Amino acid sequence: METVSITKVPDYDEERVYIALVRTIDSLGGIRKFVSRGDRVLLKPNLLSGNPPERAVTTHPAFIKGVARIVLEAGGIPSIGDSPALASLHRVAKKSGVTQVAKELGIKFLEFTDSVIVSPQKNHLYKKIEIARPLLEVDKVINLPKIKTHSQMLMTLGVKNLFGCVVGKRKAIWHLEAGKDRDAFATMLLEIYARINPALTLVDGIVGMEGNGPGRGDPRHIGLIIGGKDGVAIDRVIAQILKIESRLIPTLRVAERKGYGETNLEKIEIKGEKISDVQVKNYKLPRSVALEMFSFPLSGLIRNLFTSMPYPNPKNCSLCKNCLEVCPSKAMEIKGKKVEVDYNRCIRCFCCQEICPEGAIEIKYGLFSRLIRST
Repeated sequence: METVSITKVPDYDEERVYIALVRTIDSLGGIRKFVSRGDRVLLKPNLLSGNPPERAVTTHPAFIKGVARIVLEAGGIPSIGDSPALASLHRVAKKSGVTQVAKELGIKFLEFTDSVIVSPQKNHLYKKIEIARPLLEVDKVINLPKIKTHSQMLMTLGVKNLFGCVVGKRKAIWHLEAGKDRDAFATMLLEIYARINPALTLVDGIVGMEGNGPGRGDPRHIGLIIGGKDGVAIDRVIAQILKIESRLIPTLRVAERKGYGETNLEKIEIKGEKISDVQVKNYKLPRSVALEMFSFPLSGLIRNLFTSMPYPNPKNCSLCKNCLEVCPSKAMEIKGKKVEVDYNRCIRCFCCQEICPEGAIEIKYGLFSRLIRST
């Protein structure tokens, strides 16, 4: 039976976060169950892009600092690593307040620039999983996701966070390989997670993000830390806390069908707070996937009729070209003074919305989506 721990913490006061993290980890067996003296421990937060902590785009620096302190106290050697969407790790870390944490505790950053192809586990669909080399040069990985919505995958939680272990623009290749079918993409995420196999996952749910995440949603106070060994079980518990049907989250839907991790709540032991006591009311999901959670690929006219699409609003667009750079299918181009999208090439990954600094990428609904919404 998998164990998931839920701990209340009201805010990001450093000492309160540290104490709550200790309580969470102790309920799972204590830090020495996960980290031995001398272990090189990679902390993998969500450092999507350079935003201040209050925007809730990245794992909060107080959360990262609390985990790093605990690892140091156990005799481990922590480092911080991630692969932001466009900017360098150091630039994103500075803007999100993580650089100060690293300086205070004497922690190094591991920038993910070099890829390594690793052999798949038995029965995996994808035979060439590509991850950052530093993942193979440490002894343990502690996964530090943030509770956020995601316009392509509904939520980015424990499993999805490890997609950041794919180097930079190599992510675009995976979007082209699997991104046209959400279940195929979810399978890839689960296989990356299984290959990395983090020793521990601790989720920053103190202030999460709702709405059109993961980069432009709205901060939402939740007041929780959720931890455990099995990222799938953690994601299942969070879905229950947020009152989201697990079948709507592609990684959970595929995990249940293919037997990745534990998705049965009756087989998950809950430590700390009861789920029923901490459930969140009226949590807002992304508009882009609220209705069309297709588990099969669509193409051409049918896809344009049924699915939602990214729409660059020229009123807010600064023509920074970030969307053009990140688009895996190269479906965007600048014409005149606006960005236009070739929807026959667009794979609906919403990477453009994720990375737009101006929040100019809006949601355009297909004809049948509009009809359904009007009924």
